[in-house]
Amino acid sequence: MPGSSSSGPDGGSMRRDAWRVPIPPHLHGKAPRKHWNANALAFLGDSVWELYARRRFFYPPSRKESYFSLVVEHVRAETQERLHQQLLDSGFLTSTELDVLRWGRNATGVTPKRLSDTGLKRATYRAATAMECLTGYLYLSDPERLHAMMSLLGLGDAPAEGGETGGSGGGGSGGGGGSGSSKGGGGD
Repeated sequence: MPGSSSSGPDGGSMRRDAWRVPIPPHLHGKAPRKHWNANALAFLGDSVWELYARRRFFYPPSRKESYFSLVVEHVRAETQERLHQQLLDSGFLTSTELDVLRWGRNATGVTPKRLSDTGLKRATYRAATAMECLTGYLYLSDPERLHAMMSLLGLGDAPAEGGETGGSGGGGSGGGGGSGSSKGGGGD
């Protein structure tokens, strides 16, 4: 919740919305899509996505193996593909964001061997790349919108003590996804 207080990394009080990813570089008025290609934004978005996942599962305190397994589950292409569809179905995205998502999905790149066997698996990788491209784009252009998107996907904030976050789709490892009207868009 914006403005709410919580315990910061040093045990002191801090605004809950102040503990986010590092501040993006100042672009001096440059538009991300004019200066970086979709693969470059996906490269950046991959690291931002993982940082959100690591931050989300850092609390409550746990063993390193537990952190690792939760984070790995949420940075996998299959999970990103599911969240891609959830995001499309939610009606959350603006037309510009849908364009960036489509641009990232159509970016060329080498599909990892574990996902290159079938066209279906390549589609999984393309959806994951689209999510990472949008994440990189929003990180550079609108960090507040990025945080709103990550919160919608269940990666915004760790649950408060004794509670859960309001985001859907962030927990678990299986199918599911968000509900809402099917919006279309985001295709090829």
